[in-house]
Amino acid sequence: MVNTDGAKKGMHNYGCGGIIRDNGGNWICGFAKGLGVCSVELEAKVVVNMLKKEVGVPAEGWSLCKRIWRPLEHDWKVLICHIYRETNVCADMLAHVGCELGSTMMFYELCPTQIARFVIADAT
Repeated sequence: MVNTDGAKKGMHNYGCGGIIRDNGGNWICGFAKGLGVCSVELEAKVVVNMLKKEVGVPAEGWSLCKRIWRPLEHDWKVLICHIYRETNVCADMLAHVGCELGSTMMFYELCPTQIARFVIADAT
């Protein structure tokens, strides 16, 4: 399962983040990406469609999408769908981390300690 979210801090600090889980809701990997100053805000459902490769990905998002798609190339059953922020705490927290990263991207193989306790709660 892939959970993603975007966040905005202040007037111009944008970020995104996400988590990839196995079918039991357990952590596989996650990411946080600073987007810096943005002039475009995307509807969450558009992002879902990009990750499902149903619509094109803008050049600015290509590198990030490639890093998300790479673990999904395994022989796994993958479902990408929209969920609301209240049940998406881990991705929301990672998106807020992204707001602090400028234009840097962090890829987490191990779950960051600040969100570990939310991974199980979000999985249900």
